[in-house]
Amino acid sequence: MAGIWFPLDNTTGWVASPEVYRDNVDGFNWSNDKLTMAATVFLDESTATATVPIFDFATGSSPGATSFNMRAWVENGILSYSAGRPDQPPLTRGKSSTTLPTGVPVELVITMDPDANSEADRLLFFINGFQETVADLHADNRTSPYYNYQRITVGGYDDGSTVAAGLLVSDFLYSNHYSNNGIPDKTSTSTKDTVWLSDFEGAAEPLLIKVQKNKNNNELNWTISDESDESKVIWAEGNEPPGFGAGGGDVGGIIIPGNGNTTQVQGTITENDLPVARRVLAITEAQLAVTDSSDTRHAVLDSTISNDIDGSYTLNTSPYEGAVMVLASDNYGELWQPDTACAVGDVIRPSVFQGYVYYCTLAGITGTSEPVWWFETGSSQTVGTAQFQAKPFSRPLAHGPIIPTIIASE
Repeated sequence: MAGIWFPLDNTTGWVASPEVYRDNVDGFNWSNDKLTMAATVFLDESTATATVPIFDFATGSSPGATSFNMRAWVENGILSYSAGRPDQPPLTRGKSSTTLPTGVPVELVITMDPDANSEADRLLFFINGFQETVADLHADNRTSPYYNYQRITVGGYDDGSTVAAGLLVSDFLYSNHYSNNGIPDKTSTSTKDTVWLSDFEGAAEPLLIKVQKNKNNNELNWTISDESDESKVIWAEGNEPPGFGAGGGDVGGIIIPGNGNTTQVQGTITENDLPVARRVLAITEAQLAVTDSSDTRHAVLDSTISNDIDGSYTLNTSPYEGAVMVLASDNYGELWQPDTACAVGDVIRPSVFQGYVYYCTLAGITGTSEPVWWFETGSSQTVGTAQFQAKPFSRPLAHGPIIPTIIASE
């Protein structure tokens, strides 16, 4: 893993994409109003009382113009999002109900669908794989964010008014999919869907953006705003800032004991003896001390998705050497929507959940009205022009306690 580090003294540095046109091979189709932003971030403890931009999607009717912004930032430890015109109140906005941890990698997913039936479903936050209650929620179904010309800024706002300091961003994804299960789709099978993905891996091309639209692959590159001063935006190998200290750590005030060793937990997730992709988390079995408090809490050390081919996963639990519990959660699927394109492998669920999710086995378009859902799992049934197979939703599973493996230093 690698990322882009915006150091504590940064005042001028951010990374920006080229401006793209909506109908080009790397643009976002104007008729699809959805959004998913996913990133692994590391926040320095100094950000607990600061404003830290994560990304800004700016779009306008002409080159360089800004008619609409979608922004995510952390303010005083709270994850926030807004979408709207620069000179008007946001059409869609929301905040996390809990404070983000500092001093450890944190997986963030923000996803928006203005056309969802329920306002509560129009804007979702996920933190380390768990859905977060969105506070101060306002989600207008008139939110229409994609104009002709589009560009993305990471680590700052498009107008340069605010830049990030004390932020590491890795595994950044932006798409106009909707990911109501918190698992971003990294592929595109339609001209209406575009995915931008940057893992920042490889010192030779750390600023590469991999683009997919309608199964076609393309590449772009981020540019650094202040290339005359390379100290303002730093490529970092690993998921921690350069020179981040050894020993224990601090997870949002939870003190993580350790001896500076690299530790991990590996395993395999199967269902009915077959490997499956599941959200997997490592959580301390013990409740740990909290900074400047008599409270004790469990800490989420890492989160990942198990491999869909062999079910394998690796969780980085560094520097913790105590026992952990491993939790695995099933794919909850996306809420059924009328007249929506579905590809093979997509998962949907009814508007009234009844214990089953439905896997697409034949690509097509859902119908105009919600079907009568079935529970027989042996064969596929038609929904619109697509076909789906029912599967019982698997409740989360726990395994442990497990002692992490200490990885020897090379």
